[in-house]
Amino acid sequence: PCPYYLPDDFVMLQVSTSPGLTEFRTGDTVTIGGNENYEIIMASYENQQNGLDGINNNSTIGMLFLARIN
Repeated sequence: PCPYYLPDDFVMLQVSTSPGLTEFRTGDTVTIGGNENYEIIMASYENQQNGLDGINNNSTIGMLFLARIN
């Protein structure tokens, strides 16, 4: 099998954030490392999840497909 190649300007980012009602929308921007800006192309996530903090309904967990914008 041949692995799929993802160009450098696109990334997949696994997210887990609080509060549990956080929403990620197409077109939102994400800053990584203070100087790399990305735009959300597609987001798949679940609200009101139990995160690593062990608190019920306190996290939004998912995966983002992003494109570099600068």
